Amino acid sequence: MSATKLLLYLAIGMIPLGRLMSEPLFESAGKAAPVSPIDAILGLLILVYCGTKLLHSKLPMWNVPGFKAIALFPLWCLVSLAINKLRFGLSIGETAFSGLYLARWIMYGSLYFITYEVAADKPKVRKLVGWLLLGALAFAAVGIIQVIFFPYDFALVFHPEARAYLDFDPQGRRLVSTFFDPNIAAGFLLIPAMITVSFCIHGQRRWRVPCILLMAALIATLSRGGAVGFLVGLFCLLKVSPAARTGILKVLLAVAVLLFAMYPVLRDEIELRNKLTVTDLSAAGRLAEWTTALGAIRDNWITGIGFNTFGYVWPQYGDVREGASAFGMENDFVMILLLTGVTGGLIYFRMYRTMLAPLAELGRRSRDHWEQAFGRGVWAATLAVAVSSFFTTLILYPHIMGLLWILWALGKRLGTWTPTANQAGVSALAPA
Repeated sequence: MSATKLLLYLAIGMIPLGRLMSEPLFESAGKAAPVSPIDAILGLLILVYCGTKLLHSKLPMWNVPGFKAIALFPLWCLVSLAINKLRFGLSIGETAFSGLYLARWIMYGSLYFITYEVAADKPKVRKLVGWLLLGALAFAAVGIIQVIFFPYDFALVFHPEARAYLDFDPQGRRLVSTFFDPNIAAGFLLIPAMITVSFCIHGQRRWRVPCILLMAALIATLSRGGAVGFLVGLFCLLKVSPAARTGILKVLLAVAVLLFAMYPVLRDEIELRNKLTVTDLSAAGRLAEWTTALGAIRDNWITGIGFNTFGYVWPQYGDVREGASAFGMENDFVMILLLTGVTGGLIYFRMYRTMLAPLAELGRRSRDHWEQAFGRGVWAATLAVAVSSFFTTLILYPHIMGLLWILWALGKRLGTWTPTANQAGVSALAPA
């Protein structure tokens, strides 16, 4: 096994570890920049991959489909950061601290290119998918064990030195697993849950038990954003596969049975946190935050305030924040518009379209039921997470980004071996 392939598998194995072994490295404006083992593995993976390419006189990443669409976003982020350094008078240290987050985005984005080149044939694609889903099942199992045996404020139990409401919110008896946050855990679980649902409704029976485990874990997060995302994902699967209507009804029935079985355990938490309403303090706080952010976007609509200068510029519009929320808010799309402006938002939307188009094409054109189910499942999972990210930080969360980049690359790679709609005599949904 080549060093690149070995390091890629190691990175995949570390995604479900989440924040278990993260340690703060730098701190600024009340926010610590954590570094985890997967960051070190990714750095080494990129060095090995690029070094191998250059030794063979080849440019790394350049010839991978989608390179321009992906590279344009961090390039614009650099421009936006440089402009806003001058505009808001940021120091070199503040600019460098903001640049760390952009560097992390680039590191995780490199997984797309590396995965595409490692997945050189269909057996390798299926093997990588199997490892990804196995890791997700381990994540779900750890979360369920946490709910049963460590039922209250697991993050604060695991990190007794942490500051409540600053480093971690007290989450009661909700599944947080290794991310120590129920909403982010829900966003992560949405992806394998939608993929396994797609496998099940396309006749892949071996995925039934894993699907039930993932759905049970998703329910245990008590995340309203996760619930909305799951329903949107099911609707997407129904839209692209009307023949699977019976299978989707069975999934909904399974969800109803799981809700009934799990309600006695989660009842107190549901009632305490008003999770059946949208009038609690959490929802009200989000609405107030979004209103303030929209005002800031209006003032900086072309270039945004700079990636990721939130902790330095936000006090000019809202309250000073500390801890985990010092450099972010609970809506990824508002955050992207705030940081990079409408220009960055359009570039980001185009990049997502580039990633989704091959998955939609694969779901329509592949003659292999597994590939068809995979393409549709990842397509639906991406949209489900995107919808759920309106309620919290998901598509900008490193581990979720990493999982999506790998799945998108595998879908693109499978698409290169599948006849396109143009080849079949029908107009294609052409990727940008």
